[in-house]
Amino acid sequence: LLEQLSKYNLHHGGISDETVIITPENTVMLTGFAIQDLRTKNDHIAYKLYDGFSAPEQYCSDKFQGGYTDIYALACLIYYAVTGKTIDKAVLQSKDIYRQFPKYAVEALKYATQDNSKDRIDSVTDFVLMLDDKGTVIKSKDKKAEKETDSKKYLVYGIIALVVIAVLLL
Repeated sequence: LLEQLSKYNLHHGGISDETVIITPENTVMLTGFAIQDLRTKNDHIAYKLYDGFSAPEQYCSDKFQGGYTDIYALACLIYYAVTGKTIDKAVLQSKDIYRQFPKYAVEALKYATQDNSKDRIDSVTDFVLMLDDKGTVIKSKDKKAEKETDSKKYLVYGIIALVVIAVLLL
């Protein structure tokens, strides 16, 4: 869903533990869709940001948001589903993280939660591939991501499956 929305330059901007619901039938639902002004700190409208899930650019009204904003929140949500805690950048740099995540998943989380949005993964497909050890993101000199993947068949269903599995492991 997120990958398809991104093709039309539409983004959720509020993915968090409060906006993802797992039904009794184990269907994952994303709620809380809203206009960008509701997900960005500004003076025009009462905004709703989710501490531990909202990307850094959402705290400034003059910064552009894109697919990478949702990827940031998705990475935070996966971390939360596995650990029960909001993401801590210091933990991502420590060796303790490898007790809960394989190395390739830690790398995916690191790329997805970079403070500078230009350094982040901006594709759900690439993020899922990295989480599943099927792809890598290589940064070029000018900070634009060149994407390398083994397969293009993975879609947003892969990330939904990961969230369901992570929640079930809790």
